[in-house]
Amino acid sequence: MSNEIVMDIDRYRTIREACVQLNSYILKGLKKTDTRIAARALGVMKGNKVVLANEEDIDRVYDFFVNDYRNPDGMTLVECFHQAHSDLSEDEQRVLEGLLHSSSSLFRITDVNSADKTIELENLLSPDHRITVMDLGLSSVPDLKGLLMFSRIVSLPEVNMTSGAPLLFEPYVEELLLGQYPKKMAKITVGDESMKRAAAFFRLYQRYGLQELGYR
Repeated sequence: MSNEIVMDIDRYRTIREACVQLNSYILKGLKKTDTRIAARALGVMKGNKVVLANEEDIDRVYDFFVNDYRNPDGMTLVECFHQAHSDLSEDEQRVLEGLLHSSSSLFRITDVNSADKTIELENLLSPDHRITVMDLGLSSVPDLKGLLMFSRIVSLPEVNMTSGAPLLFEPYVEELLLGQYPKKMAKITVGDESMKRAAAFFRLYQRYGLQELGYR
């Protein structure tokens, strides 16, 4: 099954800006206790401090905090924000709805269209599911085709896009990732399946990921 939505680049930039702004609003709801719990799940809590291997991981950690971490009440920051705020712009409301229904997975990048700024993805955790996403940054990365990517996909009426913090891997680690991520998940004691899966792939990215690409 394929899901392809392509939009005007200027309109995409407007939507992406709304997404960035919304994420900054949502992050304000993060409590210190939640930060510690979420950081421990990711394996980046050292003593009382969050310690990251490189600066580029900041966006990836924030993406986890916003979309994947579930607090003791079982809610994500996105869900908490949705309950508390209704005074949003039309674009922010669309992005919020997209985030509420978004999901993450491991994908193979099967094609890149630099003109349309799109990439085609094959879902490796949900066979026969393909999706086309628009991403100005990713579509400009050289030799992207064939790489693996763990990412959250946000689907709006006009466009599919990543949440902006992809984890990229070389193709040769596919079998290793598929074999190791369930074991990593089993060692994480907090959160639901989606949270544990995201934390597991972040940990695998720290060891096997293509961090030198520096995509943010």
